[in-house]
Amino acid sequence: APSSWSELESSWEEMSALLEPSDGSVDPRLPISCSGPSRVGISPSGRYLATAQAARLTVRDLETQEVVTHFSCVDAVETVTWSPDSELVSCGVYKRSLVQVFAVHQPEWRCKISEGVAGIVHSLWTPD
Repeated sequence: APSSWSELESSWEEMSALLEPSDGSVDPRLPISCSGPSRVGISPSGRYLATAQAARLTVRDLETQEVVTHFSCVDAVETVTWSPDSELVSCGVYKRSLVQVFAVHQPEWRCKISEGVAGIVHSLWTPD
């Protein structure tokens, strides 16, 4: 894991090279899994990339690679998932038995879902 902003920038450049190889193919080293939990997620619209580093979530525009927004979570993020419409992004903070949800275009809107002593071990979006 990167330990400084310069290493994170370098990681972003490597990720960009994987996302957009020169010949248009998909690189098999792409560190994004569709079958398991990940701290990296591409929105269903293909417009955004969300990455979690410790308790910080960063959303970038995939086309321009510019930061759209940052969000702070209460603890280390274990999973990042997008809503089907790409408007909301959730962060699984299972160490604290909760999920935090953020609105990409309304940074002041936030939601915390907690199940108390029952705990949360997994979360997912369902279509409307």
